[in-house]
Amino acid sequence: METRGSGAEEDGFTAHVKDKRSGVCVSHEELGSQLERLASSGCVEFPDVFHSPHLSYYERFKVYQDYILGDCRPSEVRSFMGEYLEETVESCGWSAVWRTGAFDILVEVQDVYFDDLKALVSLAEPLLIEYSAPAASAASAASAACGSPCRAGTPEATAAAPAPAPPPCRGEAEQILERSGGRVNLRELWVVYDDSGRLDRTALAIEHVRFFLGHIWRAWDEEDDDDYDYFVRCVDPRLKLYYDVLEGRIPAGLVSEYARLRSHFDATYAEFSRLRGSITEGSDAEEMEQDGAKVARGVELYESLETAKRKLQIMENPVLRFVLGYQASAGGVARVARGPRPDGAAAAHVVARSVSLATLGALTRSLAESLGAGTGGDDDRMIHFHSSLQGALDACYEGDRIVLCPGVYSEEGFCSIAESVSIEGFGVADDVVIEMSGRGDVFVECSARHVTISNVKFIQHGATEGILRVLRGETELHECVLQCETSGVTVRPKAHLTLKNCDLYGAKGAGVEVYPGSTCTLIGNGIHHCREGVLIMDFMESLYDMPKLSMRNNLISKNDGHGVSLVKPEVLKPGCHVEKHGQILLNNASGNLGQSPSLPFHEGEEEGGGDAGRATTTDLLEAEEAIAVELMNSSQTKREWRESIAAAANSEQPMETQACGTGAATETSGDLPAEMFISIVGNSFHQNGKGSFGILYY
Repeated sequence: METRGSGAEEDGFTAHVKDKRSGVCVSHEELGSQLERLASSGCVEFPDVFHSPHLSYYERFKVYQDYILGDCRPSEVRSFMGEYLEETVESCGWSAVWRTGAFDILVEVQDVYFDDLKALVSLAEPLLIEYSAPAASAASAASAACGSPCRAGTPEATAAAPAPAPPPCRGEAEQILERSGGRVNLRELWVVYDDSGRLDRTALAIEHVRFFLGHIWRAWDEEDDDDYDYFVRCVDPRLKLYYDVLEGRIPAGLVSEYARLRSHFDATYAEFSRLRGSITEGSDAEEMEQDGAKVARGVELYESLETAKRKLQIMENPVLRFVLGYQASAGGVARVARGPRPDGAAAAHVVARSVSLATLGALTRSLAESLGAGTGGDDDRMIHFHSSLQGALDACYEGDRIVLCPGVYSEEGFCSIAESVSIEGFGVADDVVIEMSGRGDVFVECSARHVTISNVKFIQHGATEGILRVLRGETELHECVLQCETSGVTVRPKAHLTLKNCDLYGAKGAGVEVYPGSTCTLIGNGIHHCREGVLIMDFMESLYDMPKLSMRNNLISKNDGHGVSLVKPEVLKPGCHVEKHGQILLNNASGNLGQSPSLPFHEGEEEGGGDAGRATTTDLLEAEEAIAVELMNSSQTKREWRESIAAAANSEQPMETQACGTGAATETSGDLPAEMFISIVGNSFHQNGKGSFGILYY
């Protein structure tokens, strides 16, 4: 039933290990400590403590599953934890720093109560104690009352408390211990470093308990049904959640919402527990009936707890969390616009960490001109300075202007633009760089009525979402550089994007994704080294209008797939009735696509025909813009096509249920709609892996 290993082998720390140099089994005392040490960073020189900041998900997973919890139920967690500690923790004879958040005290451990997860401690010699800043004023009064100084540090002076607190005395420290009966929580003890290695297992075991109680255990776990494997249902999902947040794989909005729910649940649960205790202690049935207000409040709190618990469990589930993250990425979490200022005036915001006098002078003249100062405008108009783009966006109202001075700015999470503002780099794009360090969020999200961004270089590092998402409204980018990490620019339904004279590269997905119902205008851009250049989604016709694309004078090159790809729902092909994975490729021999009306394609001839799959509408194009549009039928495609037909014949299954792999499908009356491609003029396509243009049926 139990599937736990021996605590003596916990996390690879066996009683004896083999020396890699000699091959002889030796004890940890002979090898020395295998853990890191952390020096004190406060004003008091506490001894170094053990530090294990780099434990991975797999290390913690193995310890909790194999050595601590096994297949225990929620009601058995504390007893299993106590057994583990009894096997791994030294019961006495070691020192620790007791940290409560209000103060730090150096203590000696006299005994460990494994079942209660507590330790009996006494004050160490010499006495070392340090208060945190919020407790400094209270400590000052208490120390003055005792009147006998001892060897201890004093907290650093702050603006709120300019005079440092006097050194605390032994009597005060003893009073602190007396209030707890000398028994403190193990999770509040940081083991003092011992380079002999004798206390490695003790320090690591306490770290595992501290992490479990701080990040895995929930107040309601013991009150849930007790008929399930606690590790499988709770520990593993919460452990994954912790590391997903730590490594930035979850959108910041989802992380904030989870933290808010946790805080709300803890506060509500504490109130519910107090109320429940006041009703049950010394109350008979008649008194409880008379106390209707408490009962009603208890029911209200219980319902609130159940609602919050369900939401937390959804966020802790990896699959449902992914769905929530996708919804957030699709525009579920957006800032609410504040609109214009009450006085109706627009303001200027400058983002700069440092700026030269020459740049400042040129910037001042530019802002004065744009704000109308000195020409009948308001010369007293204020300029607001910020250290980050997000800080400027948080202070913006509709119509404001944000100027980014030359420099490199690092942004945590994503920048949400909900106000109609203009953002411009002061100089060329390569001099104004904004880097994103968060992984789980889209870089820039635009949801305002009209946003203009110019002369800025955006760089992603280790991201899992796109670099720019236009949720709604109109967004214009001019003279920008977008160095993508995953997908590029996404234009959501009913949004409008204008990309002019920009350089976009590095996307592992499409450089530009155009969704149904959206409008995208691309003028003079370079889109290169992406998986697909431009990806157009033509589906959900019952919900959205057809996407609209205008392309003029763009250079789309060196993409792995097509220069431009059109994704359409799967359709039945007359004659062969093949339903899956059909793909039409349009190749442009000259490398330039001209503006074109609907291009009907005709069914290709039999293999060997010289004009198989050739379009017959060239006469409809202007002479100088005419292009050769071909339906590609390579030898490999034909071979795959024949193999799929032969397989269908041999299996005696209906032809329409067979897939044709990645083969090119022929169409009898398929059209390339002119209402989708508003204008395609003067574009150049070079060295794209699958050609200039393709239609993918799914």
